[in-house]
Amino acid sequence: MRMSDISFDHVLSSQYTVFDGLAGMHVEDLYQDREGFLWIATADGGVSRFDSARFDNFGLKDGLPNLTVMAIAEEENGRLLFGTFGGGLAAYDGRGFQVYTTEHGLPSNEVLGLQAQPDGSILVLTSAGVAWFAEGRFIKCITDVGGQPLRYVRDMATDAAGTTWLATMNRGVISLDERYMGIYERAIQWPWKFAQDSSGHLWIAFNYTGSEVLIGRYDPQDQHLAFINAGKGDERVAQNGTRHVRTDERGWLWLTHRGVVVHDGQEWQSFSAFLPDIDFSGTRLTYEDREGNIWIGLWGGGLIFCDPTSIRRYTEADGLPDREIRRLGEDHERRMWIGTMGGMACMEEGQIRPVETGKTVSAIVVDGQGQVWSGGDTGEVYKWEGQAPQAIPLAEGTYSEEIAGLCEGAQGRIWVGTSDGRFGWIEKNRFIFLDECGTALQDQDGVFWVGSLLQDRDGVLWIGSYGVVPALYCYEDEHLRPADMAGAESIAYVNVLWEHQNTLWVGTAKGLFALDLSSRQVRRFTAEEFGLSANGILALTADPEGHI
Repeated sequence: MRMSDISFDHVLSSQYTVFDGLAGMHVEDLYQDREGFLWIATADGGVSRFDSARFDNFGLKDGLPNLTVMAIAEEENGRLLFGTFGGGLAAYDGRGFQVYTTEHGLPSNEVLGLQAQPDGSILVLTSAGVAWFAEGRFIKCITDVGGQPLRYVRDMATDAAGTTWLATMNRGVISLDERYMGIYERAIQWPWKFAQDSSGHLWIAFNYTGSEVLIGRYDPQDQHLAFINAGKGDERVAQNGTRHVRTDERGWLWLTHRGVVVHDGQEWQSFSAFLPDIDFSGTRLTYEDREGNIWIGLWGGGLIFCDPTSIRRYTEADGLPDREIRRLGEDHERRMWIGTMGGMACMEEGQIRPVETGKTVSAIVVDGQGQVWSGGDTGEVYKWEGQAPQAIPLAEGTYSEEIAGLCEGAQGRIWVGTSDGRFGWIEKNRFIFLDECGTALQDQDGVFWVGSLLQDRDGVLWIGSYGVVPALYCYEDEHLRPADMAGAESIAYVNVLWEHQNTLWVGTAKGLFALDLSSRQVRRFTAEEFGLSANGILALTADPEGHI
């Protein structure tokens, strides 16, 4: 049977993520133990054990020394070994973990791979060489070849001619007797994995930059290294090299990196299983409804709905006035109100109906009575009676300013902030302007554009601005003042305010700030220091585990 006769549509019948209970989203290794359990090593959450129905997770609280787990192997006595990047080797006997580190003879605590050997030992590949582990101790180590140190050894294999090769970061593919595979050149300087086929060829997956899918093939008889083109890359096929390679029981060769390519000895075929082609880089906001579903508003990408088992995108074809989502709110009847650049829509029982078009909706709040309020760029706050709005102007005449912030305060008072620095509340369907706002800001340069409003659990009203520094203010005891916490004075360009576990989170154009409302301490998180994907924070939410 040729591969072209087979449909791959059934290969991935289910996709599992952290929503299903998986420990992390970056899977590094899989292993099925002798009892049939599937173990999953993740780079961002520890280890999961899967019994085909549920995940049991193991992390720091269970004795795992590090949550970045790169490899799994099983000893002859059934004890499982986990190689961690930074915590050494962890052995699990079903009751707890025993950890082995450099203090026990491991070349480095950064473990990159594990291989079971024919003699029953386990080969441990690390960032500083390799070691053999057996009966609870390291029995042999190699940290250099030819007097030169080994760095980041990702794999080791012995070819049909008996030569043992190492895939290293600093020296490419090198043998234990100090021979280089092919030439010591650019292409093979980033080798990842080896696989040996039935004809004796050694295949090498390696990292490189290019649009083609390349893999190395070494013939130990004539000692020739060739580079094989497995097809032209695209979004759904391997790119920038082939990180993993293996042969299955049929002798088929499998390559992976950002997709899958398969070779049956005659032809190459690529296949992949992806979620809808959605670019989440333009995320505007997130919202969790009462049933725990997550809604995501995108800049120009529409609306995303995520429940524990599915994901769906809504666009104009489904009834949205516009694809740029500005605000979301859920009323007491579980209807979702959707504010867009092109108007307001209401979703009920899965159906979207535009209720007003042609006007930008930049703020939505649902008060304690279930009343829906919204604001946009017309200088009016809208009070929705059923699905028809009552307009409440902020000023006489046709003066237009954007309603940039709405929130419910004490006694059900609806607070309003505008793009022109006007701040006040709605009372008896009239806007009451807070004169003190102008007084408090008279020495500030720039426009006090109210970008976000929030009342915390203690009744303090927080105001985030996008035009002045400092940009975070609080309104308490009928007085408006800058936030008086050390470090808060540097906050600028506030996009979003959010309270979680007695901490005020402030998303800005220059990173994320966390203000502990008890200790009054301020912390700042940036892409440069803490690995955020970007410094422009537009939306915040928490998962059921409390992760931000």
